[in-house]
Amino acid sequence: MLALIAAVATAAVPGGPASTPPFRLTQKRVAPSKIFFDRDPVRIDLTIAAPRQLDLDVEIVRERTGTVARRLRLTAVEPGVRRRVRWDGVTGYGRASGDGRYRVRVIAPSLGERRRVGSFTLRGRMYPIRGQHRDRGPVGQFGVPRNGGRTHEGFDVNAPCGTRLVAARGGRVVRSRYDPVLYGYEVIIRGSRDGRS
Repeated sequence: MLALIAAVATAAVPGGPASTPPFRLTQKRVAPSKIFFDRDPVRIDLTIAAPRQLDLDVEIVRERTGTVARRLRLTAVEPGVRRRVRWDGVTGYGRASGDGRYRVRVIAPSLGERRRVGSFTLRGRMYPIRGQHRDRGPVGQFGVPRNGGRTHEGFDVNAPCGTRLVAARGGRVVRSRYDPVLYGYEVIIRGSRDGRS
């Protein structure tokens, strides 16, 4: 009988071995696992168990440096109700976040508690030729001399007709035309948040 009373007393002590955390994540999901800047936002879904509504901070943390790239506030999160936030790769300072792996954590500031949600990889650029290809060698390199005192302004790559092309960077198309003299068919994209074309 004495052992039973001691066990009940231990369970009732806050912070004791049988105490319940002030809040926990009953469901959590980070998708997709790889995103491309300015095209695929990451979706963060979570459902909490807590004794009351909570304000939560969702932090996107760059794994390589441990710095917070973005903090998103969720107010009045109801226990048992799924909430979703999205992140497009833009930092809290309005810049493009760097390539790499990121982890997502959720913080309940009023409780001083944090929980890990998941992780994903962000890519800001991708190689535009999505199939077999090869470069032209030294004559096709960027910056090599051309006739008339010019230098080559591109990097020549050969691929079979019909090979799929994609934008190397998310952004806005600023020119799409045919130039019969130098460039042939060209599409110019101004990169989002970096000012490069």
